[in-house]
Amino acid sequence: MTRAFHIGRLEAIETLFGEERALDRALNFAGSIVVTASVLGHDQGAGLKALSKGGERAFPYVRTIAFAEGNGSRSGDANAAESEHGSAAEGAVYQTRHDRMRVESVVHVPVWDKARWRGVLYMTAEAVPPVMLLIFTDLAAADEIWLGWSHAFGKVDESERIRVSVVRQVDPEHPAWYRVVIGANPRTGSPGLAFALGRVLTVNPDSDINLERFLADYRMHGSYYLGVGFAPQDAVGPEDTKRRGFIQKKQLIVLNASDIGPNDLEVVALSEQPPEG
Repeated sequence: MTRAFHIGRLEAIETLFGEERALDRALNFAGSIVVTASVLGHDQGAGLKALSKGGERAFPYVRTIAFAEGNGSRSGDANAAESEHGSAAEGAVYQTRHDRMRVESVVHVPVWDKARWRGVLYMTAEAVPPVMLLIFTDLAAADEIWLGWSHAFGKVDESERIRVSVVRQVDPEHPAWYRVVIGANPRTGSPGLAFALGRVLTVNPDSDINLERFLADYRMHGSYYLGVGFAPQDAVGPEDTKRRGFIQKKQLIVLNASDIGPNDLEVVALSEQPPEG
């Protein structure tokens, strides 16, 4: 019997075989079956008993307490943002079922890969909160990032879903260098374990005067505007900085690299080669 299926849009096929890598995943799934047969043979039977030849050494279970017992976390209900900087309960990953784990992100990876985040621009004025503009080199992808954010968060990120962090003192030889981390604040109160996906950009100015001016205005106003800008790879400055609008935010995490703990979401900024742009 012949069977066929119909996909109405070409974009669906491109997404399936491009971004979602359907063929790769199918091969990975089928490959595990082939490997099992290569190692255990094609007639391994149904279960371990069929593999037993008798006389094997026994390794009894000797642990008397649970693997993660005593770490103070709640089984199956740990959130990855339990402190102001997002530290997770140690051992939670061992206690949480796979179906209660989730990934939270404000970064659409394929679009950010295409957009190529290359810089940060600060704008300040006396009467209004300062502006932090993320600069990308691909105009169409930058517009797509902005449209996604503006649709999801509107003009004000009331729930502080976008997590913006500035990590300073990342290079002892260059005290003015810092890294900006764009990620998601995991929703507190949601059951299970949350992992936050983000992006990191190393900013390497000769001095910190621009950053300090922005932070001073941010402290004075108690908020700032986050936006998306475009600048070609070789351009000196961005183009159309006001075309897209801005999202107003209150939360801005500023900390030194030495203050980051192993479970903080900003720990990704400590990598020797962080996942940039």
